[in-house]
Amino acid sequence: MVNLHPQHKPLIELLNTIAKDKYLVKTLYNGQVRLQPTESSIYTTIVKALIDKSTEFHTYKPRQDGNFRVVLKNIHPSTDVNNITQDVKDKGHEVMNIWHVKQRVTKKTLPIIFVDIKPSGNNKEVYNITTLLNKVLQIEAPHAKREIPQCMRCQQFGHTKFTAGKTQDA
Repeated sequence: MVNLHPQHKPLIELLNTIAKDKYLVKTLYNGQVRLQPTESSIYTTIVKALIDKSTEFHTYKPRQDGNFRVVLKNIHPSTDVNNITQDVKDKGHEVMNIWHVKQRVTKKTLPIIFVDIKPSGNNKEVYNITTLLNKVLQIEAPHAKREIPQCMRCQQFGHTKFTAGKTQDA
């Protein structure tokens, strides 16, 4: 084992009791520790243990736990999201979150809506929908962000905010 800072010893002891040999630890230049579980079930166990101990930490939501996001295009900005939610539900998909996209500078609502759908086996079928609320539309996958996220608080790259005991989407 690598010689860690004495303040990291309780963390390593905790990890050895709940996930013996199923994690990797890397000490960062600023004294923080990066923890990488080797199995997704161990990830959940570790997060629960850290929350129980009121440990300050940051994590990303695992990909398998994330929502399935799609983009609805050519929807008028005045369209009520509750009506869209109900129509998507009638077509066999459970909407977790829905919101109109706004132009960055002018804050004007655009004819684009983001929809987060609960993960299920039929998620890809949402792309076959051509009409909602008797309106012709396009459903696409969101474009990937090209820039590296940067925290507004600590100015480090790779995350957008530091939250104790909570998960965040990348």
